[in-house]
Amino acid sequence: MTEMDQTAVQPGREVGPDAVEIEFGVDLATQAGAVISRSEASCRMKVTVLWQRESNDETR
Repeated sequence: MTEMDQTAVQPGREVGPDAVEIEFGVDLATQAGAVISRSEASCRMKVTVLWQRESNDETR
């Protein structure tokens, strides 16, 4: 794992989720014309943390 991955996951480990999913994405676009050229870049990160409740009738 990279340092960024570890930083994103560490808080979740302390509270004990059942699953952690990290999704990274990078978009690159370029456009060339006769005189003007253009480029764009963007990135995103999606973090999903899942806790599953155990059914326990005594706690209700």
